[in-house]
Amino acid sequence: MKFYSLSEETIKIIERNIQKLLRKARPKCVLLIEKSGYIITSKSEVDFKQPENMGAIAAGILTALQSTVSFVNATELTITFHNSSVDRIHFVMLTPKIFLVVLYDNQTPLKKMREGIKEFAKIIRQQLIKDETHPPKIDSVQFINEKLDEIFKDVLR
Repeated sequence: MKFYSLSEETIKIIERNIQKLLRKARPKCVLLIEKSGYIITSKSEVDFKQPENMGAIAAGILTALQSTVSFVNATELTITFHNSSVDRIHFVMLTPKIFLVVLYDNQTPLKKMREGIKEFAKIIRQQLIKDETHPPKIDSVQFINEKLDEIFKDVLR
């Protein structure tokens, strides 16, 4: 199993740039999600009925759309709703494993939204790639897994 982790520097850059996106474009919600459905971070005005499932739902929707529609070189996708508190959901693939989800309504200026998302994606994509090429040492995770296997070896038989 390959573990994916973000450096402290990357987390700070993500948080700073989400705040910048919120100020500039005023979306209703911003989520950074790992493709397994794990929500890395989120900022929201939206009251989700099941917030703990939002990451998995978003990952499922994106995967389903990617498997039915050819995206060739596209890294972005927008879904439009009618008569809803959220009018659009915008997906942006930042890396093959991590994507951004932005929910916004008709009050959000599209030009500011597009500019904000492009700026965010450029900065965060570079930082995520840097983390992937220089992953932090996680020797302790392997040690922990070995110890857990040792502790529960009788139960696993």
